[in-house]
Formats: sequence, C-alpha cells, structure tokens
Amino acid sequence: MAGQQEIGSILVIDDDADGRSAIKAALNPERQTRIFECDSSGALHRYLDQQTWTWFPAFALVDLVLPAISGYDVVRRLRDRFIGRRIPIIIVSKMSTGEDILEAQVAGADAFVRKPFTNDILTLAIDDCLENAKKNSSDKRYSIAYYL
Repeated sequence: MAGQQEIGSILVIDDDADGRSAIKAALNPERQTRIFECDSSGALHRYLDQQTWTWFPAFALVDLVLPAISGYDVVRRLRDRFIGRRIPIIIVSKMSTGEDILEAQVAGADAFVRKPFTNDILTLAIDDCLENAKKNSSDKRYSIAYYL
C-alpha cells in the first residue's frame, strides 16, 4: 500500500532460493528499508554478529527445514538474541502438521504460514504480527496464528 511507513529490516531465513524469492516477491518494498536473506543458521549468525547489540529486525520469516539446525532452533536463538524485544517471527514452511505448528509455538513463533502461500496471505500474517507486537503485553495474543 502506497504511503505506508517503513518498518525496518527483515530477516528471511530459508535454504531454498526459490522460497526466499517467493517471500521477497510478497513483501512490499515501500515498507522496509532492507531485506537480509540467508540460506542457513550459520549465515544468519554471521550477519547478527556484525550488528550492534542495539540493532534488531522489524520481523523474521523462517523456514523449518534448514541445514545444520532446524527452524525451531533458529526461532529459539532469535528469541534469546533479542530478549526483551517483541520481534515478530513467522514460520513459512511446507511442514504444517499440528505437531509442527505446536512446536513452532513452543519455540516462540508468532505465526505459521503454510507453503505454498499467496502474497495476500503472507501480507496478512505480517500485518497481524506487527499489529500484535505494538500492543501492551496484557493485550497481546500469545497463541500462534495459522494462515492457510
């Protein structure tokens, strides 16, 4: 939507180049200043190590199937890294059983978008998570939102 405020940097963690491209295509370029995409947890950690401790992303989009460690572990590590900050984390994955969604919630994800997705669905999930992150802690939804 034209005229929307910038929302800051976005982390896209997916080992599949086509998956990263689909996510980037769904993002509105007017709303963010930078998209950092990586294909592994190692690349993510190298990037985070280069940032100051005061830097944090607007939100993160994480696939569950990654080399070396799972997307669940990436979510846990992001939560540990940005403790005290409410960074929306959205799982974007083909793995979408009830167990996958529950484990994503336990790890600390805010939403779960099943691949393949439409641009509208991913945008809705992002908007909902960003809106929820703005709320006072007593008003926040703590269950995971699932987008088909």
